[in-house]
Amino acid sequence: MGRFTKRPYEGQRPSSVRRKVSKEIDMGRIVRKSPAQQRLRDRVLRLDSLQAAVQRQHDPIKRQPLYEQFANMAASSPIEVFDPTEISGITRYSDLSDPGILSSASNYDFHGQRPDFLPLHHLVKILGKRVYLNESGDKYAYLLGSSSHQTDQMTDIAARNLRGLEYMLLGFSSRILPGQSLDLQIEGRRVQVPYHEGSYYTEGDPVVQGLRRILEKSGVHALPHYHLKRIKDGNQKVGTSLHVVAEPRVYRDENRATKSVIISYLTHVNAVG
Repeated sequence: MGRFTKRPYEGQRPSSVRRKVSKEIDMGRIVRKSPAQQRLRDRVLRLDSLQAAVQRQHDPIKRQPLYEQFANMAASSPIEVFDPTEISGITRYSDLSDPGILSSASNYDFHGQRPDFLPLHHLVKILGKRVYLNESGDKYAYLLGSSSHQTDQMTDIAARNLRGLEYMLLGFSSRILPGQSLDLQIEGRRVQVPYHEGSYYTEGDPVVQGLRRILEKSGVHALPHYHLKRIKDGNQKVGTSLHVVAEPRVYRDENRATKSVIISYLTHVNAVG
């Protein structure tokens, strides 16, 4: 009996347990996982664990390394472990022809099995991933809500995109550390949005009105396509440019009625077709 071989108990033949397990596998009653499958499963469990740790941690400073670990693992994992569409609000651009997704987007009801919590400089790692089986220049898009309930009635693409830009700036400036700012150039005009608390925005919110004054003073007006450059997310540089784009879409709802919606989204510059 080898040094690390389990000593058989009374009445048990050596290796009998292994033979019983082998027999169960042969009979199909136990599914054998390959080492590769187990490694993939372990990475999924690790992502789940990091996500839970982020949600439990209320100290913004202590959350920072957890964000980084989650984003780096998610960005480097194969599709079997992590699909960017698992994060609420992220979809494949090619899926924006799907009636279900368009219906949800028109109501700002973004689905995903993982919450949307990453700061901007980490989210771009996810948006920059190559789309699985990408044969048509597909890309990932981060759907943008609105800072105004009036957006539902908008038919102006540029005005809708301005609401989407506001939502993006408010959302990510709430994920940096207190005392910091989201600093970037929008169409060549510098904009600084200070940290604030909160995640739900309405027309009359002081934080919304304050952002609109910042944009107006900086000369940022309604456009259907914004180029975001030289982005600094608090103390972290975002090493790429981004786009905020609005597009009109038409779909049929569950009653076969024709509906129109204007979708505003954020996307990675290297994925823009």
